[in-house]
Amino acid sequence: MNDFDKIIWSDTLVLVEFFASWCGPCRAMGPTVERFRRMMNGRAEVLRINIDDEQMLPIVRRYRIRTVPTLLLFHRGEERWRRSGITSYEEMAAALEQTEALIHATPH
Repeated sequence: MNDFDKIIWSDTLVLVEFFASWCGPCRAMGPTVERFRRMMNGRAEVLRINIDDEQMLPIVRRYRIRTVPTLLLFHRGEERWRRSGITSYEEMAAALEQTEALIHATPH
């Protein structure tokens, strides 16, 4: 869990997928999330969190994950975007680009 906080508080954008192995839509999202990871080529880190992993329950509760799959995009610990259910690659890529634009437009 400490690693999770360290990762989402980095300067890198982080896409977190909350999923469950028994969830059909989660299995369907797997290739889309993997494509996103490959195509973003380092622009975003991708984490997958199994909601049934007891060690991850504090994180699942903290972000009030009620539906899987749920995707969250973080920058410096701040949740910048959230979607539940099947999400297209294009929607994920657009969220990343919009977040990057906001980050670069904001003085540090």
